[in-house]
Amino acid sequence: MTELEKRRLVKDILAKDELYMLLSFRAANYLKGESFPFVGQWDAKSKFLVVFTSYEQAKKYIDDSIYEKPSGMYMLARLEKDADKNLITILTEAIAVGIQHLEVDPSEEKALGCTIEWFFEAADIRIPAQETGGSQAEKRLSLLPIWQFQNPYLVSPERAQIIINQVFQSGGTVEEFKTRFLTSQTLAENCFVADCLNSKLIPQARNNNRMDDIEYFRRVNVVLEHVVWSRLDEEAELYVYLDPATDKLFVNRDAMYVLYTDLYKHQSRFKYRRVEGKQEIIDLMQQNQVQKIIVTDGLTNMIVLGGTAPIQE
Repeated sequence: MTELEKRRLVKDILAKDELYMLLSFRAANYLKGESFPFVGQWDAKSKFLVVFTSYEQAKKYIDDSIYEKPSGMYMLARLEKDADKNLITILTEAIAVGIQHLEVDPSEEKALGCTIEWFFEAADIRIPAQETGGSQAEKRLSLLPIWQFQNPYLVSPERAQIIINQVFQSGGTVEEFKTRFLTSQTLAENCFVADCLNSKLIPQARNNNRMDDIEYFRRVNVVLEHVVWSRLDEEAELYVYLDPATDKLFVNRDAMYVLYTDLYKHQSRFKYRRVEGKQEIIDLMQQNQVQKIIVTDGLTNMIVLGGTAPIQE
């Protein structure tokens, strides 16, 4: 590509209504659905950002590479030309934090790799003056929303109201309660309800000296324990925590952790190890003299199994 062709390409890039920037999967906040731009590094002094001119090209690049897709999400931000956070504002921030290069549509025939300074010059844009004062550590790239973000393990306030109300639906046998929790809720929602029972409803009933309510909530929790244990084999992936210092199973007060997602692994201080179903969980419990398991997504909700609901095959 000639110099003139490169300059024309820069103008074409900036004329697009929307561009897509590669985001970091390690620095992401999967509760809020946002992350910082991914910063690649060729060597100690050469850092770069990655931008795509279409969503399809961005997805193809991620699919063809080893770049992680947490829970199937493409780690991309959509940069709209007229938005407050557009390509120019992000590149201006990048210069301030010492990022020198930009890669546009890598692996494509018309890929462009250049310094950010040259990109600005080719676009006839003056590099904005940098603010004086403040340490380098205080300067950073902006958090950007993950485009088409979906976290299947989060429970919305509206959905929370619906599934908590199911706790108060009177009538029915224990088996009917089990069927209700199995067919109308996901595993994540089961854990959400159990967490609400133990952290909110039971303590509130205790504070109000409502012993009948406490007993009722505990019976519901037992049903949830059986439901959660029965459906672990339905999960495509299960994980346990390993102690990062020893690489051994992490045990906390006779309990081990079983996770039904690794979405939050980069926000955890533990290592994750995949396990194959309930039988391996039972084997680990026996090998490590564990009495209980804590089923959780690793960040928000959990349920403790092994007390009133025997863990067995």
